[in-house]
Amino acid sequence: MLLSRAPALLELDVGNAMLGDDGIKLICDAISERRTNPRLTSISLYSNNIGRLGVQVLANMLRCNRTLKTLDLYDNPGIGDEGSKELARELTPRHNSSLTSLNLGSTLLGDIGTVAIAASLQHNKHLRRLDLSFNCVGDVGTRALAAALREFNSSLTSLDISECRVSTAGSRELVRALSTNRSLLSLGMEYNPMVDGKGESDVRAALETATSVAAQELAQRDAHQHASKKAMAMNKGVHMYRRDLWSQAEAGISYPYDPYPLKY
Repeated sequence: MLLSRAPALLELDVGNAMLGDDGIKLICDAISERRTNPRLTSISLYSNNIGRLGVQVLANMLRCNRTLKTLDLYDNPGIGDEGSKELARELTPRHNSSLTSLNLGSTLLGDIGTVAIAASLQHNKHLRRLDLSFNCVGDVGTRALAAALREFNSSLTSLDISECRVSTAGSRELVRALSTNRSLLSLGMEYNPMVDGKGESDVRAALETATSVAAQELAQRDAHQHASKKAMAMNKGVHMYRRDLWSQAEAGISYPYDPYPLKY
């Protein structure tokens, strides 16, 4: 198999290959065997007719894997809510702490699966990108995602729920989340026909405000860190200067002026 013959492979794209559950099992078994490929960081499995068995082996693989960062499962409608719940259980730090990008777009994901994913986001500190677009995510799932972003999660930077079933009520929950969340920089909500014009504009405005505040806070942190490093460097220089003066004094060499006098 390719994975056993290419132990240095970093990315694997076998999308649109109609592998089915049996093919997914072969791939996951090979990945789980760490001696086969210990460096793989990205797998694209879009449009592969993945069903319940395929999701189970994927979940088991995530539980054991420590290198995979990107998993693309787009256009596998057999995953659904039950499969999404299986995967969500593996997104907790106790099971997986390496995955940073997950694409579950067009997988017949509904509110039940979305609530499970939102629950995992309460504890997950590594996932950066989450794509749930082209699904059946409604206000119940959106409310759960918003609560996770508002109260628990500070790592997710990109969320896509375009082409779903979110209404204006759901968009309001996201606006509330953005009032406190400082990590989300991208929020896809296009083509949710039940969100009115005001809901769309409110979300855009909230996202712009959140990203602006986040940028300001980041700049302040960088400035503080720079000032701290500069102060440490100056203190180190002063210490080394005085150490030289002491050494020279012991050798009988004296200097009348100390630019860094000690204060008592």
